Amino acid sequence: MGILWLIIKIIIFILLALLGLLLLSLFIILVIPISYEAYLEKYNELIYDIKFTYLGILKGHFCLEEGYKNHEIRILGKIIYEDKVKEKERVVKKDAGEENGVKESARQEKDKSKRQSLKNEQAIAHKKGDYQTNQQYKKVNDTVKKIDTPVAESAEEITEDTIEDEKEETKRFARNLEGHQIKKLLLRKDFWQLVREILRLLKSILKYVLPRKWSYELVIGKDDPADTGELIAKLTMAYQLYYKHGIIRGDFEKSGIWGGFLAKGRFSIVGILKRIISFTLKPVVRKYIRLVLKIRKEEKYGE
Repeated sequence: MGILWLIIKIIIFILLALLGLLLLSLFIILVIPISYEAYLEKYNELIYDIKFTYLGILKGHFCLEEGYKNHEIRILGKIIYEDKVKEKERVVKKDAGEENGVKESARQEKDKSKRQSLKNEQAIAHKKGDYQTNQQYKKVNDTVKKIDTPVAESAEEITEDTIEDEKEETKRFARNLEGHQIKKLLLRKDFWQLVREILRLLKSILKYVLPRKWSYELVIGKDDPADTGELIAKLTMAYQLYYKHGIIRGDFEKSGIWGGFLAKGRFSIVGILKRIISFTLKPVVRKYIRLVLKIRKEEKYGE
């Protein structure tokens, strides 16, 4: 009996140890933040370099520079997602696109020549005026119309039929919606309080996830160098508002907008969950959750 009890205690201790490890792992996963760094630049070409890391185990890198794209995600150093486009592949794709463009232009020229030939035959048939020629004229005219607008006519018919079907479907949906209990929820006086709470939740999560450190450079140019100088002078008056994060300068040789942006931030899953839980504990949210559950129960049992 003593040996059996000892075995049971050992099993219980092992299970408790496994449970503790599981809870510790879950705590680490929720608390350890996800760090990210992003750089975006647009002067001559678009360049970006985005990195993120989580627990030192999950890492991601998304890069585009001088036509070379390198996207990958690694777990414990092993690639689980990869998307690379080398310079040669980019050139081949560009050449293939140009070749397709040439083929398309040749096809359009061929169709144009065919239409012109048919229209010439139409003009000749119209001058002769006999019955057989008139029949040929009619046939040629129908052929010309078929070549010019086959897709447009069928598309127009399909569009009209589709619109009529959608109108009928909308009417049926509106009739079925009348008296529905979900509509009652949307018409309640406290519905807009729920909307405000949802917007506050989204704002709170967005503020938490957005980068804590960021900097930028903005280059602005106008057609007239004098206009560029005037714009930069006006922006300089608001220098106290943006000097901590970046600079704005003018380009007096060409018009356009260019610049670069660097951002660094971090956030944890538990931080997002905390905000969601706080949202669900709001009185108006709990009220609507109970109402929705009640409606689903009534619809399920047909009450």
